[in-house]
Amino acid sequence: MNDHQQIESYVDSYRWGGPASALLLYHIVNVSHLIRPGDRVIDLACGPGPLLLELARLYPETQFVGVDLAPNMLEYVKFKAQSLKLQNVTTRAEDICNTPSFANQSVDLIISTSSLHHLPTEDDLKSTIRNCARILKADGAVYLFDFGLLKNRKTRNLMVDEIRGVAGEITVEDYRMSLDAAFPIDTVRKCVQELLGSQVKFEQSRLATFFYFVRSRKRSTIPLRRWGYFLKLFFTFPFKYKIEFLMLFLFKRQVVS
Repeated sequence: MNDHQQIESYVDSYRWGGPASALLLYHIVNVSHLIRPGDRVIDLACGPGPLLLELARLYPETQFVGVDLAPNMLEYVKFKAQSLKLQNVTTRAEDICNTPSFANQSVDLIISTSSLHHLPTEDDLKSTIRNCARILKADGAVYLFDFGLLKNRKTRNLMVDEIRGVAGEITVEDYRMSLDAAFPIDTVRKCVQELLGSQVKFEQSRLATFFYFVRSRKRSTIPLRRWGYFLKLFFTFPFKYKIEFLMLFLFKRQVVS
């Protein structure tokens, strides 16, 4: 996604009140349970950084590093960070399968959202999860989100048609290609359980069963003032996105084996 129009279309879908805003707020709330003051947080395959930048603004005492191989993406993140006067955001152009600039056990929190499906092969997926285990501190945390492969192409086409009316055509086409490229959820689950083990729990959503979440146990408490901010954002959403946000919390299940 190096094309300028692709980037702008993708970012627009994450605007507050836009088609991805319920999912973005859901990520922010959950990641907020994992961030501690002074943490070093990396966003693997950060893209144009909608989640990274929101978190950096909310947590100025935390250092955030966006990792991506696409130069245009990293330039966009740096531009937005400068325009928002964020002093706690840096970027690195590295492959998420192997991040040599990060030493062993040097990262407090690893996040990655809607990115793992871009990896070309299952070996690349394993390399990425193994890399996460390598750079994560012993008391660190992980938050990964993506979607698994829907085996039925008709179902994938229905999912694409569902967002066609609320997102630009460039984003719709990106979404179609992403759904086609995703890994089977069982493949991801086995990889995560093998390489990260009891450090995390693996969850699927009953709202959209092809959504999966890999997350560590809570390690911080969200202050009331921040809950107030989250509620303020929530009430700006159109009704259907309010329902989507609530259902993401209510309809989830942990996959044990």
